[in-house]
Amino acid sequence: MTGSTREQKLYCWDCLLFGADSGSWARDGYSDLGSLSKSAHRHQNASGHLRATIRLKTFGDTRIELQLDEQQRRGVILHNEKVKRNRGILKRLINCVVYLGKQELPFRGHDESVTSSNKGNYIELLDLVAEYDSDLHTHLATSTVFTGTSSRIQNDLISAVASVMTDSMKEELRKAPFVAVMLDETTDISNVAQMSYVLRYVTDDGIKERFFKYEDVTEDKRAEAIATRLLEFLRESGCIDKVVAQCYDGAAVMASGLNGVQAKVKETIPQALFIHCYAHILNLVLSKGASKIRECKVFFSHLSGLATFFSRSAKRTKLLDDICQHRLPRAAPTRWCFHSRLVCTVAEKTRELREVFEHIVDHHTEFDDETVHCSDGYITLLTSFDFSFWLKTFHAIFSYSDVVFEILQNKGFDMQFCLARVDQLQRQIEQEKGNFDSVYDEPRLWLVLRAAVELKETFVHAFIKDCPDTTGLLMHRSPTLLWPVVVLSLWRVLSTDS
Repeated sequence: MTGSTREQKLYCWDCLLFGADSGSWARDGYSDLGSLSKSAHRHQNASGHLRATIRLKTFGDTRIELQLDEQQRRGVILHNEKVKRNRGILKRLINCVVYLGKQELPFRGHDESVTSSNKGNYIELLDLVAEYDSDLHTHLATSTVFTGTSSRIQNDLISAVASVMTDSMKEELRKAPFVAVMLDETTDISNVAQMSYVLRYVTDDGIKERFFKYEDVTEDKRAEAIATRLLEFLRESGCIDKVVAQCYDGAAVMASGLNGVQAKVKETIPQALFIHCYAHILNLVLSKGASKIRECKVFFSHLSGLATFFSRSAKRTKLLDDICQHRLPRAAPTRWCFHSRLVCTVAEKTRELREVFEHIVDHHTEFDDETVHCSDGYITLLTSFDFSFWLKTFHAIFSYSDVVFEILQNKGFDMQFCLARVDQLQRQIEQEKGNFDSVYDEPRLWLVLRAAVELKETFVHAFIKDCPDTTGLLMHRSPTLLWPVVVLSLWRVLSTDS
């Protein structure tokens, strides 16, 4: 017990130093001397006084730096747990970004507000994962500083993933002895010209073909500007000394040996041989060669019209599915292989296609005038000699070119094998040219026989049975004796017309 001469009050020394309570014995002081003994006894047994006494007795036994270290250790533990939890959340966000990128799905939605029914693939995927992940659910529900769902965070995560992938590919490039570069330019939906950069190289795991980036080239698409960008990209990738080949499309600004990109690149990298895509060359040779022949161009325009005729109407498409049980592929002007698929389909389904058009004409009341008119014209087209001849011709050519096209698109074949198959294709085309007479006569004979059968049916049903003379009875009784005469007569007429 201690006292203050200035305040004229008594204090508990233990509670004054270490007491947590602000009672009369600790802070205010005690001045009622009449109840001193009773009050002192009661205070001595109080829990606050006992804790203050213990603190006073043990004061100096524990070093202060050790107590501070313990508190710091607990703070570090709590911080590490928080960091671990946050890293787990970030890992889930990155996994969602990688998944959407791998599946080539868009991230953003038109309306990402809380009340929106579709907030975009990224946020909807996070909400789905949060239903089965309590940590992510708690984070999305309670976080006020960083939720990871804003558009800026989405872009930052995409950039971070792309940066890690680029570093990994650069590490592969560092180990690769030789590199080939491929460039191609395309215009996106916003009318922005973008140049894609692809590098092809060999590692211990085999051939790698990696896409690196897009670059906006809308402002300047001259050969000099594109070559400058390409060389800068190769320097940044650390492989400019390893480039042995460059591959572009056939545009003059890229492929020209005088002022094209390939010539500009060779000024800096002399060993970078220019290689035009052989599959693209084959596509150009066939498409451009055929387009210069009037009959071929008319033939393929008719084929494209066939595919368009059915694609523009659900009713026509259903009829095609019911009768033909096969849809006609759409022809793409820049992809010759699509013409091949269309030719093969029409060649294999000619009879069924004719049945479709005849059904439309026979049931003309169920279809509009345009459909009936086009169907009648396609019946004539499918039975014409010119269309049948070109159909058979290109069906035979495509049976060879399709094989070579697939080989040229396959990464597993070397250049020597591909060149050998190209030479073989040339020999096969020359062989088909030598068989022109049989190719020319087969559709003529087929048309003659079909015309003879149709003439027989028409003649028998419309005329012969009703003819009372001897000739009519003879033909009715013995038609096989006179049908060769009809066939030879039709053949002579067709030969004269040709």
